[in-house]
Amino acid sequence: MKVIFLDFDGVMCLHDQWGGREKKEMKFLKEFPDTTYEKIPAWIKLDNFDFKATKVLNSILLHYDVEIVVSSDWKLFATLEQLQEMFEYKNGELIYKIKTAKKTNIGDVAGTINKLGYRHIQINRKRYQAHRLVWIYHNIEIPIGLEIDHIDRNPSNNRIENLRLATRSQNMTNKPKQINNTSGYKGVCWHKRSKKWSANIKYNNKQIYLGVFATPELAYDAYTLASGKLQGDFACLEKKTEM
Repeated sequence: MKVIFLDFDGVMCLHDQWGGREKKEMKFLKEFPDTTYEKIPAWIKLDNFDFKATKVLNSILLHYDVEIVVSSDWKLFATLEQLQEMFEYKNGELIYKIKTAKKTNIGDVAGTINKLGYRHIQINRKRYQAHRLVWIYHNIEIPIGLEIDHIDRNPSNNRIENLRLATRSQNMTNKPKQINNTSGYKGVCWHKRSKKWSANIKYNNKQIYLGVFATPELAYDAYTLASGKLQGDFACLEKKTEM
């Protein structure tokens, strides 16, 4: 099956097997017979794709053995098949199956790890985050508007079972307390005016006030309850300090 990567503006990524990439504005469906082009419903705008439109287009092109993929990673130089030809996935790492440059060898782990613990892989002089490539390797695409979250919060652990789709808000939720936290608990800080401990939680990019409490432990209990209800599986909770 031929996979065509598009962004939401209908820009298609053209590529050679290992060559450079270029983007080209085009009414890509005109590559197919006029009879197919004429079947496109009038409500589908060729310069503004969404997932509903993509589903309809793929049903029309089904007998051509072509799949349209609208993805935030539309600039990816290769199709899924080419990624799988270039790399072997093993225990969270992408391993070179072919030699792509003088400094790479078959069997080497692809990429380097930066100061924050994230692995980056360079392909055609462009750097990609390894966890995004691993996700695409297994799942074809990353839907527009979503990111890849490390479940265990370890940016170096790119095992597919440790990765999941997340909104920006969910991804930011799955983080421990900030370095400058003085209470010892996420979502809890000292409230000078009341001289008590305040509990707050962020949800859908909005700060929600949960109240003030006599101890940081009680404030964290309120945060834990709210986090479980609002953030679900993305809640990043810590063990309470034993008194």
